[in-house]
Amino acid sequence: MYKCVHSVACPKYQTMHKYILLLFSIFLFANCSSPKPILGSPNKPLKVTAENFQSDILPNKNVSVLYFWATWCGPCRMTGPIIEDMAKNEIGNTTYAKVNVDQNAPIAAKYGIRNIPSVVLLKNGEVVDMHVGTFTHVMIGNMVRLAYEN
Repeated sequence: MYKCVHSVACPKYQTMHKYILLLFSIFLFANCSSPKPILGSPNKPLKVTAENFQSDILPNKNVSVLYFWATWCGPCRMTGPIIEDMAKNEIGNTTYAKVNVDQNAPIAAKYGIRNIPSVVLLKNGEVVDMHVGTFTHVMIGNMVRLAYEN
């Protein structure tokens, strides 16, 4: 079984969190004084429009995961539930957002999206990582972890 222990800085409370990644599940052991539950938050990916992209995504100081997809895309049907699951089980302040390339072509063009599914990670409004093609929970989790470490 895949097991890995990581420490990650909590951007909200300026403390360190240790978590264990077991296969596809993340268990967090935190020394954070957060009064809200750490796991099981009912988050959903933000559906990006031109308006909320400017107000919610670009000024975000934390990591934002932009998932570029389309309704007609077969591989997007496989990877879409992964983004939904990652957002639902988010343990930090990472924002997950879905960008429909048919409805938001200027946003897709801004990041050079030519193939979907694609994932772009932003931190402070700047691209820090990008992946084109299908992916797993572990791949996205590692991309987010590395974005916070850098």
